[in-house]
Amino acid sequence: MSKGSRPDVPASNAKHSDAPSGQSGPADSTAIEPYAVAYYEDVEAGIREHYQDAALYDYEYRRRRNDARFYVQVAAELAGRPARILELACGSGRVTVPLLRAGHSVVGLDLSQTMLARAHHRVARLGRAARARAALICADMRRFALARRFPLVFMAFNSFEHLYTRVDVSACLTRVRHHLEPSGQLVFDVQNPDLRWLSRDPTKRWARTKFTHPETGERMVYSTNHEYDAVSQIAVIRLYYEWLAGGRPERVVRLSQRKFFPAELEALLHANGFEVTARYGDFDGNPLDDDGEIQMIVCRPGPEKNPVETAPDDRVSGRPVAQRGDNSASHRSSGGAEDGAEIVAKTGITRDRHYLYYIESGRIVRVPRAHGADGAAELIADPEIEVDHARYVYFLDARGHIARVRRPS
Repeated sequence: MSKGSRPDVPASNAKHSDAPSGQSGPADSTAIEPYAVAYYEDVEAGIREHYQDAALYDYEYRRRRNDARFYVQVAAELAGRPARILELACGSGRVTVPLLRAGHSVVGLDLSQTMLARAHHRVARLGRAARARAALICADMRRFALARRFPLVFMAFNSFEHLYTRVDVSACLTRVRHHLEPSGQLVFDVQNPDLRWLSRDPTKRWARTKFTHPETGERMVYSTNHEYDAVSQIAVIRLYYEWLAGGRPERVVRLSQRKFFPAELEALLHANGFEVTARYGDFDGNPLDDDGEIQMIVCRPGPEKNPVETAPDDRVSGRPVAQRGDNSASHRSSGGAEDGAEIVAKTGITRDRHYLYYIESGRIVRVPRAHGADGAAELIADPEIEVDHARYVYFLDARGHIARVRRPS
């Protein structure tokens, strides 16, 4: 199984069988088009499938704690006090909860509803004060707009490896820049590519392991293999689950990861206006070298804000996202934003009887409904600056709807 899941899994395999969720797919699909349709479908499936069984996911990584401890330590060293932290691809809250316990306020963002539901469950078991410092949002880490900046942005557990193209990387880093305070820092980890692992025979299976499913109690057998495309630098990992009792077809779960080599990663960060301030090869803080299994990166926006290419999205500048109301108060969302967030506006309908909502150049504004579209606009969310709203954080969710969550105290 994946890294940290069971002691009898070979470390070389475990190193490359894991990653959290976080985004919806390659923004620059032309980077994969020359290859077989089946391969592209595998990459697309590999974004989602590993995160559909959140209970099994948490079981697989139940012994993985050293990275969470490291992020808590980094937060203490960089902030010096309890801080506001934006955690991209927060998944099931495995790192989120230790940060909350350490006194930080955390806004966790993830695209997987299943994983966020698991994170909600974890947060709900904390004390009242810690729960009040948490907000969980469903959104794409390449396209999000929150009404505040943060001193720290974290991306743990290979989340960066779900950015499959240069355009994906630039889009995500652009969003990060917009949400960092002037002296803020981005901290993330990826794997240090192992050429021997990448070149393994894709027809063989590795790390055969027996285990008991944490919810169903069924006895199962796990094994894995992978294919690596050296041009796109994407590995498609296949996780095989067999039922020992038989009678059911084997289940195959795909996981796709983009591999970043150290010099390449530093160049991508530099091209997007970031400078690396520290780089480690493990979660003990040792320098990155040939034997390092991970790349732990600490970086900050450089003095020059270079223009970067961003991923396309379907936000239309200056057009109202809602024209009519349903004559009722705001409704709780059944999709698009995670539980705990309200959809306040989407195409064709406004769920706020008092305001019309608009998107202008990535900013969210509203005007009193009684004044119509020509009324004076009030800015309520801007990726460039922090907009103070006492009760709510407004943002664009994964579907482009305007949503809000209560602001952490």
